[in-house]
Amino acid sequence: MFHFTGHVFNNCVIPIFWESLCESVVVDKNFRVILLGFSSGKGEYYIEKEFAELFKISAEKSREMFRSVPTTIRENITLEEAQKYEKIISKTGASCEVENMKFNISGLSLA
Repeated sequence: MFHFTGHVFNNCVIPIFWESLCESVVVDKNFRVILLGFSSGKGEYYIEKEFAELFKISAEKSREMFRSVPTTIRENITLEEAQKYEKIISKTGASCEVENMKFNISGLSLA
């Protein structure tokens, strides 16, 4: 008779050695969301207002962020998290992009 030790997950027995494999999987948190400015179709005031409400910041802080674009909204997050931010930010009428920071060489100098 075959017998092994494991955990039950969704009515399936998961062998313990799989647990160590799962723990070794590294979550890639190399993404950031960058605010680029306004999209067309909605007034800047309303975009700034909705953006401020979304992030629970003051209207002044929101206006300041739009005036200093490109601005990093969130960094060191997973691709899935970044895409969620991109989706909800776009609904306000703001323009943003998701960037993979893993290969970002913007801080390097040739000198």
